[in-house]
Amino acid sequence: PRKDFAAEYPGNFAEDPLLPQAVTLWRFYYAQCEAYDRTVCTGGMGRDGVLPATAHETALIGRHARGQWYATWEAAVAAGIPNDTMQRARDIALRERR
Repeated sequence: PRKDFAAEYPGNFAEDPLLPQAVTLWRFYYAQCEAYDRTVCTGGMGRDGVLPATAHETALIGRHARGQWYATWEAAVAAGIPNDTMQRARDIALRERR
């Protein structure tokens, strides 16, 4: 007879109630970054969106992305979302972009 899957494999298989909120935070992060990139960058379109054409554009979008990243993590901390959930959510949001 087959054993219970959760008993057979180690790990927590319970659904994380904070995961959807964390995925939403990362989706917002990527949307904000792409929207800003479109206002600053003059390069062509790449696999992940518009590309910077100069070092100055690269610096601008990098600075903006860092600020958005910090804001995303601050929102996660305020919502009580743990780091491991945020990491899983980021992986999900990144896969959606491909």
